[in-house]
Amino acid sequence: METQTSPKLGNYVLTREAGRGGMSTVYEAVDTRIGRTVALKVLAVPQYLSAGQREALVARIKREGRAVARMSHPNIVEIYDVGDQDGLHFLVMEFLDGVTLRARLDTGPLSPDETAEVLDQVAAGLDAVHAQGVVHRDIKPSNVMLLPGRRVKLMDFGVARQADDTTMTQAGSMVGSPAYMAPEQVRGGAATPASDLWALGVLVYEMLAGKPPFVGDNIPSVLYQVAHKAPEPLHDVSPAIQKVVQRALEKDPGRRYGTARELADAFRTAVAPVESAGPRRPRRALAGVKGGAVTAAAPLAPAGARTFSVARKRWPVAAVLLLLSTLAAVPMFLRSNGDNRQQVTKRGTPSPEPPRRDPVEKKPARAQRTVSTPPPVKPAP
Repeated sequence: METQTSPKLGNYVLTREAGRGGMSTVYEAVDTRIGRTVALKVLAVPQYLSAGQREALVARIKREGRAVARMSHPNIVEIYDVGDQDGLHFLVMEFLDGVTLRARLDTGPLSPDETAEVLDQVAAGLDAVHAQGVVHRDIKPSNVMLLPGRRVKLMDFGVARQADDTTMTQAGSMVGSPAYMAPEQVRGGAATPASDLWALGVLVYEMLAGKPPFVGDNIPSVLYQVAHKAPEPLHDVSPAIQKVVQRALEKDPGRRYGTARELADAFRTAVAPVESAGPRRPRRALAGVKGGAVTAAAPLAPAGARTFSVARKRWPVAAVLLLLSTLAAVPMFLRSNGDNRQQVTKRGTPSPEPPRRDPVEKKPARAQRTVSTPPPVKPAP
C-alpha cells in the first residue's frame, strides 16, 4: 500500500526489498497506473567505469530490456518497462511467485526425470531468446524459477546482449558467473549462443550432481578448470546420460549441441530407458512448488526458500505388502467398517496429490481392490 513515506520510481511505488546482488537490487513494487504488482530491478552501475562507459552500459541495458520485452514466451520472464529517475536506472518485470532452482538444489540433487522436466522448459525459453538474436550470458540455477503448476521460467537478463553487438564488453573482459562460463569466454572470447549452451550443460550437471562440475577455493582456480580440465564423471547415472552431459560440456563450441532443444531431446531420450526399466517411482520436481513470493530476477533466494523440497515420504514396498496381508486376514472387519478401510487406504497413499496427478500413486488402491471379501455364511437352522 502506498503511503507518504513509500519510495517511488516513476509510476512504481516500492513496497519492499526482495533481493540484493552485486549488480542490482530487486524490489516488490506496485504500478500505480493499473495496480499491478511487479518486480522492479534497480541497476548498480559500476563507479569505476568512465562516464562514457557508464552511459554506454545504461544504453545497452535499456536496449536489451526492450529486446526481451518484445518476446512473449511461457518460459521467459516478462519485462514490462525500462526507465530511469534521479540517476537510477531500472527494469520492471513480472512478479513471480515461486522458488528458484538454486533454492531447490540446496535441498539436494534432482533425479534424471526431474532434471529432464526442468531442462525441457529452460531449453524452450533459451531457444526463444536465441531466436531473437540475444545471448543470455548468465544461465545458472538462481536465474531459473520453479512456479506452481509445474512451470519453469528463465529470468534475469541483466547481462544479456544482442549477439551481433561487439561494443558492449571491452576486449578481454568477462561477464557472467565463473562456474557457468564457457571455456571460450574464459580465454577472452565473445559470448555466443554456444556459450549459453555450455552453461545449460553445467546446469544439467548440477541438477544431477548437486554441485557444478568445476569448483575451487577461488575464481582463478575455477576458471582454470573450466578452460583446461574435464569434469568429474557423474555418479549413479546411466552411460547414455553421461554421454549427453559430456557432449554438452565439450571445450570446443563446435562439438556441443547446436540448440537447447537438441540437448533437451537427447537428454530425454537418454532418460527414457531408465524410466521404463522398472517400477521406479520418480520424484516430482515441480509438483510441490508453493508460492514463495520470490520476485523475478531476484539475485538472492528468500530466507524461507531453503525449506522447499520435492522429496516426499514413501512407504517401503514391504510395508505395503504387510498392509495387504493384514487386510486379507480381517475381511469381516473391513466389510462392516467401510469408513475405516477407506481411512487405511488414504494413509497408505505415498503422496497427498490426487491420483490423476501421479498415476503411480494408484498402485496401493488397485492392490486393495483385489482383496476378496467373501460374504458371511448364514448358519443352517
